[in-house]
Amino acid sequence: MVFDAFTRVPDARCRAEVRAATLEPDGFVEIASDHALDLDYELAAQLELVWPARCVSENTLQPADCERVAAALQLRAEVQEALCSAQDDECACRLRVEQHVSAQHVERARDLFLTRKHCVSGARLTMDDATTTWMLERDR
Repeated sequence: MVFDAFTRVPDARCRAEVRAATLEPDGFVEIASDHALDLDYELAAQLELVWPARCVSENTLQPADCERVAAALQLRAEVQEALCSAQDDECACRLRVEQHVSAQHVERARDLFLTRKHCVSGARLTMDDATTTWMLERDR
């Protein structure tokens, strides 16, 4: 998944569960006839992550445990904001993330088309790998 890196933080003994993600991409992806990709885009996202208490605390989950998780997340360059709070037996976090992705002539892009379901309809390309669906639309 695109945001796996944010599901791990120092001192946490397991990964977070992504409960919700809202993505706002802006940029371009060009697909050549040999299936190579050129891409340059910004991806803004709102993420809701949850760590079970057993992942971030020794015994009883305390607000300080979630504050430590928020501080660790905030150290990542892509994280614009991280707000975490202790709720029941979970540390729930809301992140605002901005990533810049740029690559030219990605030759392994052919694997993307061979291993995922894809559909082209007019100016729209949709790819699905059972965990994520990507829809690309040609700029008119």
